[in-house]
Formats: sequence, C-alpha cells, structure tokens
Amino acid sequence: MFRRQLEGFEESITGLRALLKELVAHSKEYAAAGKHFGQEETALADELILRKHARAIFSTSCPELGSLSELFGEMHDTLAQVQSSRVSMLLGVESLLSRSIQQFSEKELLKEAGELRKDVTRLGEEYETLLGKLLSKSRQPGQPANGTGTPTGVGDSIGTLGLGSPALPMGSYNGEFTITGTPPASAASSGSNNNTLGSDSGSTNGSDKHQRALERDVVVAHRRFELARFDLVRYMNRIDCMKKFVLVECFNSILYAQLGHFHACHELVKSVEPSLRKRQEMMQVSRKDFEQDELMWASQRELLDKRLSQDVEAVSSSYPSSESSPVAAGSLSVDTTIASESFPSLDLPVEVISIDTLSSRQTVASTPGGVAKQGYLFVRNSMFPARSWKRRWFQIHAGKLFQTTSRGGTGKHPTESSLTLVCDLLLARVRELEGSSLPFCFEVIDANRAKLLLQAASARDMMEWIEASRRSTESALEKQSHRQEVHPEQQSVIDELTEANPCCADCGQEPAEWVSINIGCLLCIECSGIHRSLGVHESKVRSLALDSWDMSLLTLLRDKLGNDTVNVVWEHTIPDGWTKPTPTTSRDEKARFIKAKYHFHGFAEPDPTLSALEDDDSILKQELAKRFIAGASRGDLNELMWCLAHGVDVNVRAGEQNETALHVSAAAGAATCCDYLVVNGASLTLTDKRGRLPYDAAKAGGFEDIKLTLMQKMSLEQYQS
Repeated sequence: MFRRQLEGFEESITGLRALLKELVAHSKEYAAAGKHFGQEETALADELILRKHARAIFSTSCPELGSLSELFGEMHDTLAQVQSSRVSMLLGVESLLSRSIQQFSEKELLKEAGELRKDVTRLGEEYETLLGKLLSKSRQPGQPANGTGTPTGVGDSIGTLGLGSPALPMGSYNGEFTITGTPPASAASSGSNNNTLGSDSGSTNGSDKHQRALERDVVVAHRRFELARFDLVRYMNRIDCMKKFVLVECFNSILYAQLGHFHACHELVKSVEPSLRKRQEMMQVSRKDFEQDELMWASQRELLDKRLSQDVEAVSSSYPSSESSPVAAGSLSVDTTIASESFPSLDLPVEVISIDTLSSRQTVASTPGGVAKQGYLFVRNSMFPARSWKRRWFQIHAGKLFQTTSRGGTGKHPTESSLTLVCDLLLARVRELEGSSLPFCFEVIDANRAKLLLQAASARDMMEWIEASRRSTESALEKQSHRQEVHPEQQSVIDELTEANPCCADCGQEPAEWVSINIGCLLCIECSGIHRSLGVHESKVRSLALDSWDMSLLTLLRDKLGNDTVNVVWEHTIPDGWTKPTPTTSRDEKARFIKAKYHFHGFAEPDPTLSALEDDDSILKQELAKRFIAGASRGDLNELMWCLAHGVDVNVRAGEQNETALHVSAAAGAATCCDYLVVNGASLTLTDKRGRLPYDAAKAGGFEDIKLTLMQKMSLEQYQS
C-alpha cells in the first residue's frame, strides 16, 4: 500500500511540474497577447489625435453635439489611460505567475520524489539483508529463546518496510502520510547480559563478538532506513501543502490585479459619464432635427423636379412635331441666332436651405469684404476661341475677380483646385456684350484692355454678376474714407508723399495714386497696370487710396525713396534711340519703356568694373554680391537700390558666415534697409552658416526693435502662406 502511494505521489509531482510549466507558458502568451492588443489600442488612440485627414471630420452641423475633434481627444485620453492600467495589470500577472511558480519549482520540486523513493527502497533492502543474516544464525545449546542477543524489536522492525506487516498500518493516500511502528530495542543492551556461557570458553566468546557486531549493523541500518522513510513522508506532506499555498496566493493576487484594473477603468469611464449622458440626450434632439430636415429635402426635391419638368415641357412644346421635322441627311438647317427671350431659363427654381446653412449664409453675407458673388460661368478657351467653351467656377471677392484652376493628379493623387486672380475690378469694366449671337454673355475689360468673354446660364444670373462687380468696386472705394477715420496719421504721410511726387515716375502723368512699393516710385493708373504685368517679383503695386498701409512702409517711401531717388538709379542713362514716355504716349510705347527700364535694367548707370566682367557671369555676380553685402553692412539704402537695379539677387549670400544682406542689415541696426530688403523679397527664413535667422542677427547686435519687427513680418508671411 505504501509503495503504491509513493508511485501515485511521484506521478502527481510529475503532473504538478507539467501543470506549472504550462501555466508559466500560457501566462507569458496571455501577457504578450494583452500587450499586442494594447499596441493596437494605442495605435487607435494615436490615430484619433494624429490624424492625417483632420479636415474630413470638420463639421458645422449639430453644434449641440460639440466638436468631433474634442470627442476624438476625449476618446484618445480614455483609451490611453485604459491601456496604461492594462499594462500594469499584465506586468503583475506575468510577474506573479513566472516569479512565484518558478521559485516554487526550483526550490521545492528540485528534489525528485523518485530519488527519495529509491533511497528508501535501497536502505530498506540493506536493512532487510542484515536482519536476515541476524535471524539466520542458529542458537547455541542451552541458550534461551531470546538470549542470542537478537534485538527485542526485530519483529516490529521487519514491518517497517511497508510490505504488509501489521507493524505499519497504511490506508489509501488522502494527502497525509504517517509513520507507525515501534523502534527496535537496543540489541547491544540485551545481548551482553544474556550470555550464559562462561568466559573460559574461547569459541563461545568469538561467536558472541560476531553476533554483537551484526546486531549493531542491523540497528544502524534500521535507523537510516527509518529516517529516509520519514523524510520521504515529510516531503510528500510538505509539497502537498506548499503547492496549495503558492497557487492560492498567486491566483488570489492575479484576481486582485484584475480587480484593480477594472475598478480603475470603471472609475475612468464613470468620470466622463455625465458628458456621455448629455451627449446622448442631445443625440435624440439632433436626430429629430435631422429627420425634419430630411422631410424638407424630400419635399423640396419634389418641387424642384416638378418645376424643372415644366421647363422641359415648355421647351419641347416650342419645337415642331416630329412628323414635320426634317431628319434626312443634309436637310437640317438651324439658325444659330437664338433670341434670348426664347431661350429657356436655367435659373434654379427652388433654393434648398436648412437652418444650419441659412445661419451660415447670413454670417457670410454680413461679413465685410466677403464673397460678393460666386458660381459657374462659361469662358471661351483662348486656344480654340471659335469652338471651345469651358465651364469654370468664378468668384468676386474684395473687388477682384478670381477663377478656380485645377492642377490635375494621376493615380491615387486627386486633382487640386486653387483660386487664381483674373483681374482687379477696380481697374476693369464689366458690361453686357451687345450684338452677340450667344445669349447671356458679358465681357470684362481689364486695365491692359484685354477682354474676357463670359457667359451665364440665364439673363438673371448675368445681371447678378454685373451688379456684384459694381457693388464690390463701390465697397472697395469706401475703404479710403474708413482708413482716413481709423489712421489719420497715415493720411498725413500720404499727403506729404503725393505732394513730393505729384506725377508718374515713368510717364509724368498726374495724378500719381499708385505705388510700386518695392521699387519705391509713384505711378499713374495706366503705368500701374503695366507694372502689374511685369509680375510681383519685379513690381508690387498698391493703391494709395484703396489699400491698407503700414506706417513704416509709408515712412520709408517718404523719407528714403520717391520718384527722384528711384529715377537717379533706375533711369540714370537713357540710351540713344529711347525716349521717356509722356502722358500722351501710347500704352504700347509706355509698356516697352517700362519693361526695358525695370525688367532688362537697361537704363541703370553703366559701371566700368562690371562692364569688364560681362564675359564672366560668375565673377560678375560675385562682385555684385560683395558690393550688395557691403552696402547692407553700412546701412546704405542707395547702394542696395543700385545693386538691385543691376540685377543682384536679393537673397545672395556672401562672407565667411554665408550671410544675406538682410542678416547684415539687421546686425548693423539698419531698420530702413531691413524694410527695403523685405519688401523686395528678402527671405526671413534663410539661415546663415551658424544657423541664425535675420532676427537672430538683430538680437545678437542688440537691436530689439528690429528683431521684433522681423519676427512679426515672418509670422505674418507664414500665416498668409
């Protein structure tokens, strides 16, 4: 029975070891799976705030539901905190299972039960062998039954082998192992006193010594066997208790970790519960409003379809019946002149509008300087004017006419659209095209007398475009009086500027109410249009009467620039064959002169040094760059203008620190030179060899005002871009 219990216990130890190994393996897999889930959850949370398509979630509908961006941020914070709590829980689970169970396996299960059982069996066999030798000795004649020195407990000791002896009663294994039986009496104490032979018998004395030694060996073997058997039983009982301690403590701690995790998640979600409930309540209200809007859309569509069908019937009834219509090839003759009175109206008969779009439309309509008119117009293709019309989106905004141009994409890249300036309506004339064979046509004549032919979809639409152009122009003209009220000091500087420069710098016509701010001269309206045709990289034109002005720029124009100063540099020498335009000179001649003056730099002062370097363009540019940077370091604005008039790049770098002229001017504290360079296109974001921006150079030089001015200009430039 005892041996069967040992075998069963050994099998249970093997199973326990396998179970613990599986638990550790599965705990690691569980933690790994949880971490992977956490990574995906973190990726989801990050995507909510680091989204590439942020504009896709922008919506002005249902403002009572709040912003989707705020909702995404709230969801991100919740997921991130849940993930943080989960990571702590998973680390606890992995640590508890791995550390506790591995320590138990290494310290408690290291000694194999099979080895202990083998020791017990081996020692039992040794004891049984010695005991058999002792019992096989024959007794001497006349020796009492127990006088041979045999231990009195031999009979009991035989039962300790666990072979069914009544000395060791064993039951079925129930988790507790016990040892019964009476230890054997000392063989030495009884053997010496029961010797009945006399000391005079030599053979008897030798036999007694051998007998006593054998008895001693039996007792020692019995002791070793009993201790080994006791250790085995103790080990079995210890393992039976320890496994329960370890597993109960381990899984109890894991459940506590789970409890802490879910409690933290519960508290987290509970904190946002009020906003969830409020949002859910507003969802019900929003859905009802949405259903009402859907009913409105459906009814408006029915009305739209009904009225459009009436137009179809009206157009169909105006043509002859199909029976009398000539359809033979070559027999069809159509008059291309169509009276606008008989042309079908393409005005939208029904305007669909909801509460949200109505409020947004009222906001746009009440915004000063908003879009005056926008919509589709047909425009004639300049490449095929006789037979090609394209439908394009146009917009009147701030006194200017814009057209949407598309930049086509291929593959996965969509087409990009942007607004392109067509013309300034302040310098243009918009009128209905008379005598045209096409209906609803009007033309836009810009300052260069170029004509743009546009076609609307109806007479009403055409008149709205013409009226919107007029209103936008009037609104722009009203800005002058508004500016005078807001900035009276600016008007005083403008008066001084116009008094010092009463006529155009290029043709001498009065009045000169337009300014090329980068060149620094005043122009008449006709020459200003020619300057615009050069492009803003060569001449930036503004109106003294209509545009807003910066006080520092006006001061620069009044004190450092002006027509006389500019013409000394840009119009230093007029070659033979050229004549400066007059107010009566034709526009073409003026354009030819202005282009030669500012685009080709044809009238700038000839320089012998530069003329000698004309054959080597690179050396010529280096010489100009050195002179340009040197002028900036001295704060010599006239020198800067002279270099620009000879074609120097305003962002050219020179010197050991690879600085631009703006860096050098800022470091030297030349505020007027900085303003002049910036208005001529000097970059505020270029760095020198040390990585410094222009405002850093001003700061290093101790010019805090220049630093702040450059920082403001850079911020405004980045905002506008």
